[in-house]
Amino acid sequence: MGTEGNWGQPIIALTAFFLALVLIVLALRIFSRVYLVHAFWWDDATIILAVLGTTIGAALVFVEVHYGFGKHARFLTPYELRQFRKYTYGEWIQTFATLMLTKVSIC
Repeated sequence: MGTEGNWGQPIIALTAFFLALVLIVLALRIFSRVYLVHAFWWDDATIILAVLGTTIGAALVFVEVHYGFGKHARFLTPYELRQFRKYTYGEWIQTFATLMLTKVSIC
């Protein structure tokens, strides 16, 4: 952590780690549903869409780090703060859509 309190690199590392974990678990689920039990159904397609949303969310987090996510606001320029907020709004929209798809897949 630098003198400014920049947590950007740990945020990127954790986001990448958990995204990789999600993709591995999804691949194992799809493999088991298609090749082992031969029962791929609508809930599997819905969870694929949810993971697509999660991947988009992770990409938005990477962009947010570029614009200052992980730093205190006082260290951001007005442009960086504006861009950060713009991508944060996009991430929240994606988060709610992904949560909806995940809940639909479970029920």
